[in-house]
Amino acid sequence: METQKDYEIISLGGNCQVRTYLTSRGLMKTKAQGRLSMPFDLAWNPSLTIAQLMENDIDFLEGLEYKFLEAARRMVWQSDKYNSILIHDTDCGEDDREKITERYRQRFKNLKNAIIKNDFIFFIHKAQGTTEDVNYLYAVLEKVCEKAEKERKKERKKERKKERKKERASN
Repeated sequence: METQKDYEIISLGGNCQVRTYLTSRGLMKTKAQGRLSMPFDLAWNPSLTIAQLMENDIDFLEGLEYKFLEAARRMVWQSDKYNSILIHDTDCGEDDREKITERYRQRFKNLKNAIIKNDFIFFIHKAQGTTEDVNYLYAVLEKVCEKAEKERKKERKKERKKERKKERASN
C-alpha cells in the first residue's frame, strides 16, 4: 500500500546534480512518473540568481541567448545577466525561443504552485556562490514560504466557509 506523502521536495539546483541525485535515489519522482519539472531542476544557476528570481519574480528568460558553451562543446541557452545556463534543453535550438520561454514560464508556475499547496517543503540546493549568497537565498525562501502559508490559510478559510454553507443548505 502506497502512503500519501505530506511534504514536497523541491530542487533549487545550483546545477542538475541535485535533481539527478534525488530521482536516482527514489526520493523524487521522475517526469515519466508524473513529477512536474521546475525551473532549477536541470539548469546551472548560482545561489544569488535563484534568490533574486524567487524574491523579485524576475523574468530571467528576457536575457536568454543561444550560444556556444565551451565546457559543453555545444550550443545552449544562456543568460549572462543572471549567469544561468539551460544545458539540458537540447531539443530547443536557436529558432525555438518561444518554446524555451513557454517551457520555463510553466516550470516557474509549477514551482509556485508546489510552494503554495504544500505545508512542508524541503528545498535542496547545491550552493554555487558565497556564504552571503546562500544566506540571502535562505532569507528569501523564508519570505516565500510565509507568503505561501498566508495564501494556504486564506484558501482553507474559504473551503471551510463553503463546507459550512453546504451543511446548512442540506439541513
